[in-house]
Amino acid sequence: MNKKKEIDTMRDTSTCLITLGISWKTDPVTIQEKIRSEISTAKRIKDKSTRKKVLKSLKRITKALKGLRKNDIGFVLYAAPDKLWIHVPQYPIEKNMYKCGKSFDIMNDNSTEQRYYVDLSMSKAVVYVIYDTARHVVETITSGIPSQHGKGGQSQQRFTRKHNEAVKSFLLRVKTRLKELEINDYEVGGNSFLSLP
Repeated sequence: MNKKKEIDTMRDTSTCLITLGISWKTDPVTIQEKIRSEISTAKRIKDKSTRKKVLKSLKRITKALKGLRKNDIGFVLYAAPDKLWIHVPQYPIEKNMYKCGKSFDIMNDNSTEQRYYVDLSMSKAVVYVIYDTARHVVETITSGIPSQHGKGGQSQQRFTRKHNEAVKSFLLRVKTRLKELEINDYEVGGNSFLSLP
């Protein structure tokens, strides 16, 4: 079952399915305060089973927020007690939204296909989501790769070795980050000497 279908069809007998929309104007880290407040409220839910499920969903969101960085579209997080999906919507989200229910609130989407494109250079990787002709930055990942060394000899060899290690490390970080954002299908372009592992 694909992600969209799984989110659309997910149901629970208690109100433990959380939809969290994060506006492009908001740094995801600042949402932590709202989630802490919701955790505090959830601890007062009388039904033990519902309380446990809601707290699990909220803890999944807390963990996911730590890895998100502000972009020019926003994010939608769909959290269940045993699973969490991070979605980059089609159009920029203007307002933050939080909803707890027996099903998810499907936000800001239609049937238009989305594609992901990763533009690699020695200084950074820019991840784009593309809808028809619209292109939005999902995330920019800086490389930390040192610029070229001009001197020869052992110093040059040592620099080349460290430079190559930094390139490998950067490409691995990009690949890991794409996996964290649940972006599995994407095109890669930019520097023809760089390719994701």
